[in-house]
Amino acid sequence: MGRLGAADCAEATKISIKHLSAWRNARQHLPHDVLIVTDAPADAEHLTATLRVLLGYNVPIRRASSLDTALGSLAEHQPAHVFIVEMGCPSTDAESSTAELRRAGYAGPVIVVCNDSSLAARTRLITGGANDVIHKDDLCSARIAEAFGRAIKPGKK
Repeated sequence: MGRLGAADCAEATKISIKHLSAWRNARQHLPHDVLIVTDAPADAEHLTATLRVLLGYNVPIRRASSLDTALGSLAEHQPAHVFIVEMGCPSTDAESSTAELRRAGYAGPVIVVCNDSSLAARTRLITGGANDVIHKDDLCSARIAEAFGRAIKPGKK
Protein backbone atom coordinates (compact mmCIF):
# COMPACT_ATOMS: atom_id res chain seq x y z
CA MET A 1 0.00 0.00 0.00
CA GLY A 2 1.47 3.35 -1.06
CA ARG A 3 1.43 6.65 0.72
CA LEU A 4 -1.39 9.08 0.11
CA GLY A 5 -0.52 12.20 -1.81
CA ALA A 6 -1.77 15.70 -1.03
CA ALA A 7 -4.57 15.39 -3.61
CA ASP A 8 -5.71 12.09 -2.06
CA CYS A 9 -5.80 13.67 1.41
CA ALA A 10 -7.73 16.67 0.12
CA GLU A 11 -10.30 14.39 -1.53
CA ALA A 12 -10.63 12.27 1.64
CA THR A 13 -11.17 15.45 3.68
CA LYS A 14 -13.90 16.65 1.28
CA ILE A 15 -15.65 13.28 1.55
CA SER A 16 -15.39 13.30 5.36
CA ILE A 17 -16.80 16.83 5.58
CA LYS A 18 -19.67 15.82 3.29
CA HIS A 19 -20.48 12.80 5.49
CA LEU A 20 -20.18 14.87 8.69
CA SER A 21 -22.57 17.45 7.28
CA ALA A 22 -25.05 14.73 6.28
CA TRP A 23 -24.74 13.16 9.76
CA ARG A 24 -25.43 16.50 11.50
CA ASN A 25 -28.41 17.11 9.23
CA ALA A 26 -29.84 13.62 9.88
CA ARG A 27 -29.10 13.86 13.62
CA GLN A 28 -31.55 16.73 14.08
CA HIS A 29 -34.29 14.38 12.88
CA LEU A 30 -33.49 11.47 15.19
CA PRO A 31 -36.45 10.16 17.17
CA HIS A 32 -37.17 10.57 20.84
CA ASP A 33 -38.57 7.03 21.05
CA VAL A 34 -38.86 3.93 18.87
CA LEU A 35 -41.10 0.87 18.58
CA ILE A 36 -39.65 -2.31 17.05
CA VAL A 37 -42.14 -4.84 15.69
CA THR A 38 -40.72 -8.31 15.17
CA ASP A 39 -41.42 -11.85 16.28
CA ALA A 40 -37.71 -12.75 16.36
CA PRO A 41 -35.93 -11.84 19.63
CA ALA A 42 -32.46 -12.05 18.02
CA ASP A 43 -33.49 -9.57 15.31
CA ALA A 44 -34.92 -7.23 17.94
CA GLU A 45 -31.66 -7.42 19.94
CA HIS A 46 -29.57 -6.68 16.84
CA LEU A 47 -31.69 -3.66 15.89
CA THR A 48 -31.80 -2.41 19.49
CA ALA A 49 -28.01 -2.60 19.78
CA THR A 50 -27.61 -0.74 16.47
CA LEU A 51 -30.09 1.93 17.57
CA ARG A 52 -28.24 2.34 20.88
CA VAL A 53 -25.04 3.14 18.97
CA LEU A 54 -26.89 5.85 17.08
CA LEU A 55 -29.34 7.19 19.67
CA GLY A 56 -27.71 6.42 23.03
CA TYR A 57 -29.41 4.97 26.07
CA ASN A 58 -31.72 7.90 26.87
CA VAL A 59 -34.08 7.10 23.98
CA PRO A 60 -36.75 4.56 24.94
CA ILE A 61 -36.90 1.58 22.59
CA ARG A 62 -40.03 -0.52 22.98
CA ARG A 63 -40.66 -3.89 21.38
CA ALA A 64 -43.75 -5.64 20.14
CA SER A 65 -43.59 -9.30 19.21
CA SER A 66 -46.77 -9.17 17.13
CA LEU A 67 -48.87 -6.72 15.18
CA ASP A 68 -51.62 -6.92 17.82
CA THR A 69 -49.13 -6.02 20.55
CA ALA A 70 -47.83 -3.16 18.39
CA LEU A 71 -51.33 -1.80 17.85
CA GLY A 72 -51.96 -1.93 21.60
CA SER A 73 -48.68 -0.15 22.22
CA LEU A 74 -49.59 2.54 19.69
CA ALA A 75 -52.92 3.09 21.45
CA GLU A 76 -51.03 3.77 24.69
CA HIS A 77 -48.30 5.97 23.24
CA GLN A 78 -47.46 7.02 19.67
CA PRO A 79 -43.71 6.55 19.12
CA ALA A 80 -41.65 8.85 16.94
CA HIS A 81 -40.59 5.96 14.66
CA VAL A 82 -41.66 2.37 14.08
CA PHE A 83 -39.33 -0.30 12.74
CA ILE A 84 -40.93 -3.39 11.26
CA VAL A 85 -38.39 -6.19 11.05
CA GLU A 86 -39.21 -8.88 8.51
CA MET A 87 -36.23 -11.16 8.27
CA GLY A 88 -37.90 -14.27 6.98
CA CYS A 89 -40.21 -14.63 9.98
CA PRO A 90 -43.58 -15.88 8.78
CA SER A 91 -45.75 -13.96 11.27
CA THR A 92 -44.21 -10.55 10.55
CA ASP A 93 -45.30 -9.49 7.08
CA ALA A 94 -44.00 -5.95 6.63
CA GLU A 95 -46.40 -5.01 3.85
CA SER A 96 -49.59 -5.95 5.69
CA SER A 97 -48.22 -4.76 9.05
CA THR A 98 -47.46 -1.31 7.63
CA ALA A 99 -50.91 -1.08 6.08
CA GLU A 100 -52.54 -2.09 9.38
CA LEU A 101 -50.54 0.51 11.35
CA ARG A 102 -51.64 3.19 8.88
CA ARG A 103 -55.30 2.06 9.12
CA ALA A 104 -55.00 2.29 12.91
CA GLY A 105 -54.05 5.96 12.56
CA TYR A 106 -50.29 5.86 12.98
CA ALA A 107 -48.97 8.68 10.78
CA GLY A 108 -45.31 8.66 11.89
CA PRO A 109 -42.37 7.19 10.03
CA VAL A 110 -42.21 3.44 9.43
CA ILE A 111 -38.87 1.95 8.45
CA VAL A 112 -38.86 -1.67 7.28
CA VAL A 113 -35.86 -3.97 7.74
CA CYS A 114 -36.13 -7.01 5.47
CA ASN A 115 -34.38 -9.65 3.40
CA ASP A 116 -35.63 -8.26 0.09
CA SER A 117 -34.80 -4.67 -0.83
CA SER A 118 -35.20 -5.12 -4.57
CA LEU A 119 -36.80 -2.28 -6.48
CA ALA A 120 -40.09 -4.21 -6.70
CA ALA A 121 -40.14 -4.94 -2.94
CA ARG A 122 -39.17 -1.36 -2.03
CA THR A 123 -41.87 0.03 -4.33
CA ARG A 124 -44.49 -2.28 -2.83
CA LEU A 125 -43.52 -1.40 0.75
CA ILE A 126 -43.28 2.35 0.18
CA THR A 127 -46.55 2.39 -1.76
CA GLY A 128 -48.06 0.48 1.17
CA GLY A 129 -47.04 3.18 3.66
CA ALA A 130 -43.42 2.55 4.64
CA ASN A 131 -41.10 5.55 4.59
CA ASP A 132 -37.91 3.61 3.94
CA VAL A 133 -36.60 0.08 3.49
CA ILE A 134 -33.26 -1.20 4.78
CA HIS A 135 -31.87 -4.55 3.74
CA LYS A 136 -30.96 -6.63 6.81
CA ASP A 137 -27.36 -6.93 5.63
CA ASP A 138 -27.05 -3.10 5.51
CA LEU A 139 -28.30 -2.59 9.06
CA CYS A 140 -25.86 -0.18 10.70
CA SER A 141 -26.08 3.14 12.52
CA ALA A 142 -25.08 5.14 9.41
CA ARG A 143 -27.79 3.51 7.26
CA ILE A 144 -30.40 4.06 9.99
CA ALA A 145 -29.39 7.73 10.30
CA GLU A 146 -29.86 8.12 6.54
CA ALA A 147 -33.29 6.47 6.78
CA PHE A 148 -34.29 8.80 9.64
CA GLY A 149 -33.26 11.79 7.53
CA ARG A 150 -35.39 10.61 4.60
CA ALA A 151 -38.33 9.56 6.76
CA ILE A 152 -38.75 12.92 8.50
CA LYS A 153 -39.32 15.99 6.40
CA PRO A 154 -37.64 19.17 7.73
CA GLY A 155 -40.02 21.23 9.87
CA LYS A 156 -42.21 18.20 10.58
CA LYS A 157 -42.19 16.54 14.00
